[in-house]
Order: sequence, then structure tokens, then C-alpha cells
Amino acid sequence: MESTIEEVEKFAAKVDRAAERVFASASIGNTETKLGGDDPKIIAQLLLIRTLSNFRGTVILLRTDRIVEARTIARCCFENWFTLAALSKDGQRLISEMHEDRKASQKARAECLMQQTREMAERGWEPKLRASIASLGKGQTKGKLLDPKQLAARGQLSQSYVYYADLTADAAHATLDALSRYQDHAQEGSETTWTVELNPPVDPAERRMTLMMVCEALLGVCVGVKVILELQRPIINGELGALMLEYQTLGSSDMLVWERPEGDQSGG
Repeated sequence: MESTIEEVEKFAAKVDRAAERVFASASIGNTETKLGGDDPKIIAQLLLIRTLSNFRGTVILLRTDRIVEARTIARCCFENWFTLAALSKDGQRLISEMHEDRKASQKARAECLMQQTREMAERGWEPKLRASIASLGKGQTKGKLLDPKQLAARGQLSQSYVYYADLTADAAHATLDALSRYQDHAQEGSETTWTVELNPPVDPAERRMTLMMVCEALLGVCVGVKVILELQRPIINGELGALMLEYQTLGSSDMLVWERPEGDQSGG
């Protein structure tokens, strides 16, 4: 039997609290840490914070019937999860790629600015911008180093990429599927009447599934952070394991794609 939206909302609140406890259990969450900003453990914790923030944004938007906006932010939760899973596999190599990706993006934006302002009379800032572009690397172009699909594959989360692709197609991008949400039609005999909806009704099943999806992503991030930070705390293991089992009982066992945390004794 499929769970109700009320049951899923209660479950989401538990996942939220569990994510906060995973964060609090990380000893690196203070300003006196000796770890560098590029340490995989730091990046993992930052990904956890970002995912929890995205998760909470999704919940708020769902409560106000902003399904398109909720699913757009839900997409971020999956991209965070893909990045964390790849980080767990490749560590420092992925962080190096993140730096290269940032430099390539900065270079592309700077070159775009140069192109768009070439007709301006006052360009006293041009030498500085050219020097900045040169410092970012000769011949470097914006690549696909951190393409979400590739990250998902690297982190063995290709199955979950399907959710990311759905969220992209029906919400995050201005596709026909996304735009069709604001249209409705009625058929009377051979005539079709089309209307445009300023506030289209939200399908309860889609609301429930969207919330379940972000719960899965946040739980996956929590498990990944636990592994990267080597958090050997039975309470955390037990709580995450219990939440995974509860997730399955809520009627989405087909969505569950991660492994139970090491040491979990919750059965099943």
C-alpha cells in the first residue's frame, strides 16, 4: 500500500534531523581544523550542507504548491549526490578536476565579456581582463569535466541519473514538457478548448514522489559523508540504516540504490 503525503512529510523531517546529526558528528566542522579547504573531507561536508539546504528549499516550495520550482531545486540534490559519490571514488583527483572546471568556466565567461563589450568606447579595464584570461591557461576551453551523467556513472549512481534527467526535462529547463504544466484543455465533441493556468494544480502523486526523491538523495549524501569522514558511530549507522528500511516501507523500494552503512544492524 502506498504511503500518504503526511507519512512522507514525517519521514522527510526525520531525514532532515539525521542529516544535521551527521554534520554535528563531523569533528572537522570548526574553524580550528588543520585540514585544507581542498581536503576531500571538507568538500564532503560542504556537499552535505548544500544538499540539506537544497532539501529544505524543496520542502518549503512543495508546501506552497510550487512544484516546478521544487523539482528544479530537487535536481540540485541529485547533482550534489553524484559529486559526492564521485569524490568517494576518486578523492583528490575529482577536486583537481573541480579546480580545472572552475578555471575553464571563468575563462569562458571572461572571453564572453570581451566579445560582448568589444564596441564600447571606454575599455580601460581590457588589459587587466586579458591578463586574467591568460592566467587561466592558454587554449583552455570549457569542458565537461563535471558533467552530471559522468559523475553519476563514476559514483555508480547511473540508475539515479534517470531521476535527474526527469527533473531537468519537466521542471529545470524550459522544455515543452515543463511549459505544458501551465496549459490545460477540455474536449467538447470535436472541439478542443485550451486554457492557460497561472497557478496549475499540483498532482498529489507528483508532490509525494518529489519529496521521496529528495529524501533518497539526502540519505545517499549522508551515507557518503559517513564513509568519507570515517564516522564510526553506532548511533549514526543505526539511524541511517533504520531510515533506509523505513524508506522501503513507504513504497519506493524500487528507488533505493545505495548500500546500507557498514556496521548497520537494523536487519532486513
